[in-house]
Amino acid sequence: MTRHAAAKADEVTPGQFKIVQIAGTGVGLFQLRGGEWRAYRNFCPHMGAPVCTGPLSGGERQVLRCPWHAWDFDLATGELLGDPNCQLDAYRVEVADGTVFVWA
Repeated sequence: MTRHAAAKADEVTPGQFKIVQIAGTGVGLFQLRGGEWRAYRNFCPHMGAPVCTGPLSGGERQVLRCPWHAWDFDLATGELLGDPNCQLDAYRVEVADGTVFVWA
């Protein structure tokens, strides 16, 4: 795996996202409330929708909703709500010196 500079950390505020290209693949970068970062392939396991462009919601659990068929995914884990066997493809994320790096 290779470390790719994906974005400046201040480009994505908590509760927001940014779509970036990593090694030719669309990836959604998310900063969760509390400052944790997640990166998921912008591809829904259901029908291939650009899942990372869906709306974000939630209280204690932050949720990403697929824009095509309203499947809800837990942003902290990438799991489909109600079915932990269905997950978004996740990437390792690291933040250093104000830059968000994604390993792919």
